[in-house]
This record gives sequence, C-alpha cells and structure tokens, in this order.
Amino acid sequence: MIFIFGGYAQGKLNFALKKYELDYSDVFDAQQNEFSGYGGERIINHFEYMIKKWLEYDEDPFIKTEEILDVLNSCVIISQEVGCGLVPVDEEERRFREAVGRANCVISEKADTVYRVCCGLGLKLKGGDS
Repeated sequence: MIFIFGGYAQGKLNFALKKYELDYSDVFDAQQNEFSGYGGERIINHFEYMIKKWLEYDEDPFIKTEEILDVLNSCVIISQEVGCGLVPVDEEERRFREAVGRANCVISEKADTVYRVCCGLGLKLKGGDS
C-alpha cells in the first residue's frame, strides 16, 4: 500500500497519477462515492471523506480504517492533511480533524511507502523505490 497525504490543493492526485503511470479511470473518488461503490480502482482519492461519512453514520473511523486496509493493500490512498492551522470552534469539525489525523497515522504505519506532497512535489517519508 502507498499512502500520499498533504494539504488542500497541493497536487496529491496529479503526483500519484504521474508517479505510478495511471489515469483517471484508475481513481475512486471518495468525495463523490460511498465506499460500497468501490470497484477495485488503484487510487482511493479523498480518503478523508470516507471518515466524514463514517462519523455521520456514528461508526468509529479508527475501526473502519483498520477493517478496510486489507482490501486496499495494493492501492494508493490519498488523504488530506487537515490538522494544521487553527483549531476549529465547531465540535464536529474538531472531531473530524482528530479522526482524520488518527486514521492517517494508521494508514501510514501500515503502508509500505508514504509521501507528503506540497506544491506538487512528493517527499518520501517511508519506503523503498515504489
């Protein structure tokens, strides 16, 4: 599994498409689709929206992330880094940020390769040549 994270609009998806020579038909967009619609695409984009949906359904994002990682072991998972900046006043937004941060930690721990993308440039934090 490959994990790519970074801030909003930093070029994470384009980085993944170029790096792994894939195209948009290889992308599952979690912002647009429920995970039940996942069809085996190589890239899961906007993983943070899966977490948002799980919170809306009162499901534990930490447990759900653990459960699906075996299914996604050959995927590139892309998630936004949401923990930087001001702490939101809204309790739900704070809960969302914490859940995304914890899920990103679980994914990065289990991933073979981890990149942080900023301004379209990927900095490898973990892993071999992939």
